[in-house]
Amino acid sequence: MKKNACFWLLILAFTASEGYSQGKDTLSRSRWRHEMEASFYIFSGDFLILPVYHVNKGWLHLEARYNYEEENTFSAWFGYNFTGGNKFQYTITPMAGGIAGNIMGIAPGLELTFNFYGFEFYSESEFVFDLNGREGDFFYTWTDFSYSPPGLALVRGERTADKGI
Repeated sequence: MKKNACFWLLILAFTASEGYSQGKDTLSRSRWRHEMEASFYIFSGDFLILPVYHVNKGWLHLEARYNYEEENTFSAWFGYNFTGGNKFQYTITPMAGGIAGNIMGIAPGLELTFNFYGFEFYSESEFVFDLNGREGDFFYTWTDFSYSPPGLALVRGERTADKGI
């Protein structure tokens, strides 16, 4: 029963967060932009939710994750966004994170996003230094390459048609 309540609470939070995702207004100072995502994994006899919450304001990137590096483990990240481009858009975010739960550690990380006419390359990597011993250290990377027709593509929460691509 507890897992069902947690599941519906996360679904509610995810759908509510969609209304709070803000695009950049070029006529005013940068605003806080909130994004939430969740991955769902179903195993025989088990169900796992991996919520990730991002906050960006200009160069500042903050991120919180649960069940990401390990089950019952929380991680918090601080990063610096390097962004730019017109037709070719990029965001490069080096980060540092702390991890607590089934793993206790610190981690440098890097997120990359490159967009060009509806094509997107995304990659995130981290190296976890386990504070309980070197045998628990590990490297992790996730990479996606996707295409969305330019009139329909979402780029960092904004329609590409609105960005003049």
